Amino acid sequence: MFTGIVPARLKSGPAARKYQVLNAKDVSLALPEPAELEQLSFDDATISDRFGLQPRDIVLTARGSRIRAGVARDAHIGVIAGANLIVVRPGPAI
Repeated sequence: MFTGIVPARLKSGPAARKYQVLNAKDVSLALPEPAELEQLSFDDATISDRFGLQPRDIVLTARGSRIRAGVARDAHIGVIAGANLIVVRPGPAI
């Protein structure tokens, strides 16, 4: 389980790599395709390892009166979980 990134806390320079970022507004039972998501640039090469989605990850909104949830699919590999999201990664036995 982990929380998403706060983009303002990360630096973006000339060597930055672009990532698709899933934000709280995007979360519903069927998560949008990566091409439909906001794209941000970050210098940190390990960001995908730490905050990247994997298939079967459960994504929950962390704020608001209505909690929404969705499940990541194969297409979401490497999409970054944004601020105000909680990601639960089930083990292989589940």
